[in-house]
Amino acid sequence: MKHLKKILSGGQTGVDQGALKAAVDANFPYGGWCPPDESDETGAKTQFKLQPTPESSGELAPDVPRSQRTEWNVRDADATLVLSSKDLIKDAGTQFTIQAANHFNKPLLPLAIEDPEKDRKLKEWLLKHNVEVLNIAGPPRSVAPRLEKLCYEWLVSFFSELQSAN
Repeated sequence: MKHLKKILSGGQTGVDQGALKAAVDANFPYGGWCPPDESDETGAKTQFKLQPTPESSGELAPDVPRSQRTEWNVRDADATLVLSSKDLIKDAGTQFTIQAANHFNKPLLPLAIEDPEKDRKLKEWLLKHNVEVLNIAGPPRSVAPRLEKLCYEWLVSFFSELQSAN
């Protein structure tokens, strides 16, 4: 049975940065693709060690800025976790992540941060799909201001637990 070895994320504010900060603080391996200029929605350069894509828009969404990083993170991962909130309508970027997972025929787990069973659900899903590399995505800070912090708090604990189990 395989175990989770690395997470990927695109460096956007919100869920992406919450997941990446959690990986850094839990000393969990991470990576991923970011836009060519290495910026997030605020225009700030990413503080994480991510690989810039050569183009901003990808083949699946040529009219969508920063879509190539989404495509390539989904493509390069074994599966994608979309973290959101139970009362939040998904933003266009999150919807595109779901479309990309379907396009690349990759397992996808949409999960609400408030779900009291999220630890169990994620662990079972990771084992079921033998996930070694997990892409984590979700709404940016502009859409869901509290989600980044909630995502960080949960994932730093989750990653730390995985580290101690391996």
